[in-house]
Amino acid sequence: TTAQTNGKRLILFHKNKKEILFGDIEPTEVAGYHEQAFKASTIIGYLKEIVKHEFLLFELFDIHCQIGGENRKYPTFAEFIPFGELMLSDFSEIDMYLADAKQIFQNLYDIKEIDNWNVEGDNNSKYLSDYLQFYKSLYTYYTALRERLATQNKAYTGMAYREAAENIDKILETNTIKNVYFVGFNALSESELKIIKTFVDRGLAQYITDGDEYYYANNEQEAGKFLRKHRQHFSTIGNFPNHFAQSKKNITLVNCPEELLQVKYAGQAIARIIDADNPESRHQLEETAIVLADESMLIPMLNSLPNVAKPVNVTMGYPFIHTNIYTLSLKILSLYQRTKNGRFYYEDIIDVVSDSIISNIL
Repeated sequence: TTAQTNGKRLILFHKNKKEILFGDIEPTEVAGYHEQAFKASTIIGYLKEIVKHEFLLFELFDIHCQIGGENRKYPTFAEFIPFGELMLSDFSEIDMYLADAKQIFQNLYDIKEIDNWNVEGDNNSKYLSDYLQFYKSLYTYYTALRERLATQNKAYTGMAYREAAENIDKILETNTIKNVYFVGFNALSESELKIIKTFVDRGLAQYITDGDEYYYANNEQEAGKFLRKHRQHFSTIGNFPNHFAQSKKNITLVNCPEELLQVKYAGQAIARIIDADNPESRHQLEETAIVLADESMLIPMLNSLPNVAKPVNVTMGYPFIHTNIYTLSLKILSLYQRTKNGRFYYEDIIDVVSDSIISNIL
């Protein structure tokens, strides 16, 4: 909950945690609000406990074992991970957009049935039947996971948004915060739109966004698509400055067929900026930023930078799922997941000890 000072409380809702972490607004800078009466949060981080992705995979795999039995498709956790991640992503997106999950999975089953229909052959084979049955059971996975998390008063992201959107009137009955700001949102799902619009329509919140007239006013500019789409709901959208068209720019396009070549070129560009005989080089580096479109290229980018003691600004978001420790964690969890009578499965033991981190220690 948010602390109260002299009856005044304020909360800023951001799109994600990264905006909160790197936001430049300090509580003491907000006029009229004591530090303890100021809070920055995501919408769902304020309303519900979100289960971490890796633990959701184990919950879903346990459900998979119960539904599929001994002859299940993807018998091991390692084999199940890619499909499990795809299911979790689909479940969350379905809920974010308040879609009819039962109808969607029925449509998916019908599509798969049509795709695998053999006009000249046998359409009643056991392989085909098992394959289609798996897709037919997706709605069972969906409901089982939601029911299991609900009993723990937890949720995955889309589930939490759906619950909040469908119960927003009830939530606002107990809401005591009258100074709410939704900051940094752009593309809104149906659940986000319903939550934010209800707050705004009741005079409890303001929707604050940023933009530029250059792409907002031009229907051909994709960057302004969602601003134009949502302006019918929020009067605060519009009257943007025109920095893009008015500021001077020097743009160089370089053709690199592979991502690795892109980071190598960026490293060479930084090396050209660094000049020991030029006192302005440090200032120029401070005004330079390397923005990676693919965060998985962070490590190759850092390895491509020239070996100098001068600071270089590089986007540092690096997904945990791309790290070696994440892979090792999944192997260890899988080791214990498949324990029977206090004994480990030999393939899981081999998988753990052959991991790059463990093998370097051994």
